[in-house]
Amino acid sequence: MTQVTPDKSKPSSPSSKTTSTMDHQERHPAYRGPWATVRKQILARDAHTCQIRGPRCTTQANTVDHIIPVNSGGAWWDPDNLRATCRNCNLDRIDRKKTEAWRNANTRITLIIGPPGTDKTQAITAQPGDLIIDYDSINAALGIEAHPDLHGPAIKARGAILGKLKAGRVKSKRAFIISSNPKAEGMFPYHTIKIVDPGIDQAYRNIQGGAHSQGSGLSEGKQARLVREWYRVRHGGTAQAQTNSRTW
Repeated sequence: MTQVTPDKSKPSSPSSKTTSTMDHQERHPAYRGPWATVRKQILARDAHTCQIRGPRCTTQANTVDHIIPVNSGGAWWDPDNLRATCRNCNLDRIDRKKTEAWRNANTRITLIIGPPGTDKTQAITAQPGDLIIDYDSINAALGIEAHPDLHGPAIKARGAILGKLKAGRVKSKRAFIISSNPKAEGMFPYHTIKIVDPGIDQAYRNIQGGAHSQGSGLSEGKQARLVREWYRVRHGGTAQAQTNSRTW
């Protein structure tokens, strides 16, 4: 393993540093002291060539990136954990890290999924301070389920909340995301998952009776098509889903 030995020469002037590096130095003491020297050595080792080569890469490296983030156990000074990057690739990587911050945040996220028309809130034992993100409930609370032209802002509002949740900026100890999307596991962050599956026959009856479908703003026919699609994606067809089942 190569060893980086900081020299005692005067560090480069602030004007030679990128804004990103200066911000790091102001925020964390580990970026002070020998960091300027270590940074120079890594850039020289990698021939000032970006090692990430992302979609917006400029090729010319002017920053240094920790391959394994320090908060995930990566070493601060180990040259094997450092690489030269261009500013664009480094910032893009930082943005991706922010959207993954929920993994180590204090908020425990439960994803609850089920077909349209199903009361998925039954899987929640709510406590004071819990955050519940449910599109249908947002629509019903605002009274806009009968106004399709207002559903866009409701979706944006939910998206804004989800963005803060992904960034780990929510103070609630527990958060619940409720979704009728059959591919929800690949769309939302979660630590645990609960599936509310009453069976396709009961799901149809829920829609026909108007049970648990308030707030969707969708016609009965549209909801029935979404139920069929949900079971097709989840079960590969409807035959396997005729019997009632509930996996929590």
